[in-house]
Amino acid sequence: MSWVLLGFCLPIATLPATRKSASSDYRNKKYLLTTTRPHWSTLVKCAAATGLIVGLTYYYWPTKVQDGFTAQLHLHTPLPTDVINLITEYTADYKLKFALKDPTPDIIPPWVQAAAFSPDGKRILTANFSGTAIIWDAHNKYPLRILKGHRENIFSAAFSPDGKKTVTAGYDCTARIWRVDDGHLLHILSTPGCFIRAAAFSPDSKKVVTGDSVGSARIWDTGGAHLLQRFTANTAPLCSAAFSPDGSKIITAHCDRLARIWNSENGQPMQTLIGHTDAVTSANFSFDGSRIVTSSSDHTACIWNAGNGQAIHTLEGHTDKVNSANFSFDGSRIVTSSDDCTVRIWNAGNGQAIQTLEAPDMVNSAVFRSDDQAIITADSKGAARIWCPMV
Repeated sequence: MSWVLLGFCLPIATLPATRKSASSDYRNKKYLLTTTRPHWSTLVKCAAATGLIVGLTYYYWPTKVQDGFTAQLHLHTPLPTDVINLITEYTADYKLKFALKDPTPDIIPPWVQAAAFSPDGKRILTANFSGTAIIWDAHNKYPLRILKGHRENIFSAAFSPDGKKTVTAGYDCTARIWRVDDGHLLHILSTPGCFIRAAAFSPDSKKVVTGDSVGSARIWDTGGAHLLQRFTANTAPLCSAAFSPDGSKIITAHCDRLARIWNSENGQPMQTLIGHTDAVTSANFSFDGSRIVTSSSDHTACIWNAGNGQAIHTLEGHTDKVNSANFSFDGSRIVTSSDDCTVRIWNAGNGQAIQTLEAPDMVNSAVFRSDDQAIITADSKGAARIWCPMV
C-alpha cells in the first residue's frame, strides 16, 4: 500500500474565529498550484479542465520549486471520483504537494508542533508555537474553535478518548483542558517554574498525565484539576508521557536516553527501557498494551516488549532526530516523524520500512486516524498535512 498527500496546511496566524461561507473564504479565487513530481503536465490538464484541485495545502509564502512548475487554478471541492482516478492513474506512487499562495506573504505562519484526529475522525486538533490551538472540521478543513489562553509556545495537544475534551501543554508552565463543543476553557493545570512538554488523557478521560522540564510526571483529576500523583526519576526533562490502554501504567520519555514505565496508581517505577544513545523524544503503548514504541534524537525508533522491557526491533533509516513514533490502531504499523523532513511508515511486526513520505520541512509529529486510513502530520513549515493510502 502506498500513501499520498491529500491534506492541507493551516494558515494559523489569521484564522477566523468562526466558519466563513465558501464564497467569502477560499472558493472562486485563483491559487498557485505547485508540484515537484513527474507527470505534472497530465495533473495540470486534469485539474485545469475541471477547475478542481485535490489535496490543497495552504501556505503564507510562495513555495520554491526548483525542478517543477507553477499553474494558477480555481479551487472547488470535492473532487469527483473520476477525476481522482484519472490523476492517481498518472501519478502512481508519487506523493503530490500543492500550495496556496496567500496574498500576504510577509506574514509567516508559526511552527505547528502537534496535530491529532478526534476519536471519531471528524475533527482535527492542531497546536503551534504561537500559543494557539485550533479545532477543525476534518472533512471541509474549516476551523470550528480557536483555543486561546496559553501565553507561550504549545508543545502538545490531544483529544480525550470520549472526544469531549482536549488538553494542551505549553511553555507557560500550564496544561489547559478545553471543552470541544464550544472551546470553553475548563481547567488550568499549573506547574510553576517548569514548562510542560506533554499532556495526555487516561483511557476513561477522567485523568490527565503531564510531563515537565524538571523530570516530573503528574497525574491530575480532569473533573476538578486536582493533583493526584507526582513521580520523578531524576531532573532529566520529560519529552512525553502517556497512559497504557488499561490505565494501569504510564510511559515517560526522558532526555537522559531512557524511557520509564510507572504504576499509575502509586507512582512506583516498574521498568526502564535502556538502549537509545540520545534523548528519547516520545514513548507510546500499542493499543493492545503489549508493546511500546519510542523515538529518539539518535535517529532511530525502537519497539519494546511492554511486559519485560526488552527491545524487539530497532527502526533505522532516518538521518536526523526522530520526533515521534506511534502505532496504528490495529498494531500492524508504526509511523515516525523526523527532523530529516520525512515521515516513515514501518511494519510493526518485523521492523522493516514500508514507505517514506517527503515533507517540505522538519516534521514534529505524526499519528494515525482511528480507522488507520489516514495519517496527520505537523511540521515546521506551519502546516498540518493529511496523508491517505493510494488504492
